[in-house]
Amino acid sequence: FAVDVGIFTNCEGVFYQPICEDMGWKLSFLNISTVFSGIASVVMSRFARKIYKKYKIKDVIVCMSILMAAGFGLKAAGHTLFTMCFASVLFGIGAGIVSYSAVPFIINGWFKKRQGFALGIAYVSSGISSMICSKLAADLIVKIGWRLTRFAFAAGGIILLLPFVFLFLAMPDDVQISAYGISEEDLKNGYDPHAAGRNLTQRERDRRGRICFVLAITLMLTTAFATFHMTNFAVAGGLSAAMVSSIMSYSMLGNSVSKAIVGPSMDVIGKKKTLIAASAIVMAGLLLLLYARSEMWIGVGTVFFGFSIAINMLANPALIETFASGDDYTRYISNASTATLFTLAFGNFFISLIYDSFGSYTPVIWMTIALTVISIVMIVYILNLAEKDKKITQKTC
Repeated sequence: FAVDVGIFTNCEGVFYQPICEDMGWKLSFLNISTVFSGIASVVMSRFARKIYKKYKIKDVIVCMSILMAAGFGLKAAGHTLFTMCFASVLFGIGAGIVSYSAVPFIINGWFKKRQGFALGIAYVSSGISSMICSKLAADLIVKIGWRLTRFAFAAGGIILLLPFVFLFLAMPDDVQISAYGISEEDLKNGYDPHAAGRNLTQRERDRRGRICFVLAITLMLTTAFATFHMTNFAVAGGLSAAMVSSIMSYSMLGNSVSKAIVGPSMDVIGKKKTLIAASAIVMAGLLLLLYARSEMWIGVGTVFFGFSIAINMLANPALIETFASGDDYTRYISNASTATLFTLAFGNFFISLIYDSFGSYTPVIWMTIALTVISIVMIVYILNLAEKDKKITQKTC
C-alpha cells in the first residue's frame, strides 16, 4: 500500500514539465487541478475517522487506492483543464481517506513498542518505489510520452496492491490478540494500551493537537518542494539533461534512506535528538541547493533535502502518540492529515505561483529554510511537554 502511495504522489512532479510543454500551460495553471484535488481530500479526510470505525480498514484501503489509481490514470486522457481537475478530484477523494492517515492508524494499532521502527519500514517502501519509479517515469516519458507513462503507472499501482489484498488480515482488536510490545504479563499488571494522555485534560490534549495541525502545514509546505518541484528546479537552473532526469531520484533516495534511519533512530536515541538531527540535514541540503555550483554537490543537497519527506511522514504520528490514544489518536491524526492535504494542494499552487512570478526557486528555498526552523521549534516544544508529563507520572506513581 505504501508503495502505491509513493508512485501516485511522489512521482507526480516528474510529469509537470512534460504536461506544461505539451499543453502550452504555465506551471501555476496546471496546478489549479491540484487545488481541486486538495479540496476533495480535505472534505473526505473529515470522514476518515468515521469510515475507519464503520468499515474494515482493508476494504477501505483497497477501494480508495483503486480510486487514486483511476484519478492518476485519467489525467493521461486529459486535453483540457476541466478533465485534469475532474481526474484530480477522483484522486483526492481516495487520497483524503488513506494517503496520510491509514499507515499511522495501522501501525498504532499493531505496535505499542518500536513504533518508530515500524513506521520507518512501512514508509521506506514508499521512498524506494518513488526513487525507482521517478527515474523510470522520466525515461519512459522521453520514449513513449507522458500519457502512456501515466496509464502504465496507474495499471502498475493496481497490480502492486494485490499483495496487500491477500496478505493483510485485520487489526488486533478484530482477532482478539495483543499488539506487538504488549505481553500477557503486562496485561496482568494492568497495562493499558490507551493510557497515553490520560492524565491530561481534554483541553490540553486539544491544544497540543492544534500545534500538530499547524506543524502538518509547515512540514507539507517543505515537502511539496522536495516532492513536486525538483525536476522543474533542475530545468530552471539550466542543469544537464542527465541531471534533470535524475534529480527526483536523488530526492527520493534521500527520502528512502532517511525513513530507514529516522524511524528506528527515534526508538534508539529518542525522538527529539533524531528529529533535530534530521532537520539539520535538511537545512544543509537547502543551503547546498542555494550555493552549490557543481551538479555533484547539487545532487548531494537534493539527497539531504529528501530527509524532509521522512520528517513530514514520521513526525506527527510520533508526536501525537505521546499525548493521545484510541479515538483521540485517530482524531488528531485525521486532523493533521486534513492540514497536510490542504497544504499539498494550495501550497503546491503557491510554490508554482512564486516560481512563475520570480522566474527562480531562490525565494522558495529561503521560505523553506524558515519553515524548517519553525517546524523544529514546534517539534521540540511538544516533546519537551511529553518529557515533563512522564516525570510527573513517575512522581505520582
